[in-house]
Amino acid sequence: MASQAVNERSEALLADARKVGPADLTICGGSVAADDLAPWLRDWRLTGRNMDWTLWEWYDDIELSCGNHTPERTDLLERARMFGLGGDLALRRDGDRVYWHFIGPAEATPPDGISFWSRNPDAWFWESDGSALLWGLTGEAGQRREARVAGARLTYPQMGRARTSVRFKAYSAGGQVAFVWWQQLEGHDHAR
Repeated sequence: MASQAVNERSEALLADARKVGPADLTICGGSVAADDLAPWLRDWRLTGRNMDWTLWEWYDDIELSCGNHTPERTDLLERARMFGLGGDLALRRDGDRVYWHFIGPAEATPPDGISFWSRNPDAWFWESDGSALLWGLTGEAGQRREARVAGARLTYPQMGRARTSVRFKAYSAGGQVAFVWWQQLEGHDHAR
């Protein structure tokens, strides 16, 4: 009886999923020296790529905004994410290297890196849509501000509603989510 319920839930999830492969999606990654991060970001030419949302995370601050592709400082940057319908570029610092990965449309042209598909030409994923609410917010000077992140200033862009959510596409294989492409922030109505 229990396995029948699991099978029914699995089938319901897959009913909304789409099978994707190398012709549908760009997936790549690599690394850059931390000292070269600022020019490397400029070389990406992110403006106009339909990746308007940016998340900059330093050891002492977090900034989430729309259209800011140049961080205040890169020397203390721990993580970053630039995302939208044009793709999702994620950065993670480890000592003197910054590791990056990109997921986006098949026609995207990221900088040189290692293509997932060149190493896994027969791979495929189930693509599904999802959304998640960001943490609760309190109003502050026309913006929304998260109150539960200790000393960090986590300020969300104004969505015109009480809550903010992120829309994404998840890519699963063998029952495990392998990649997530953040696509957009949007206002979320409590009444939904």
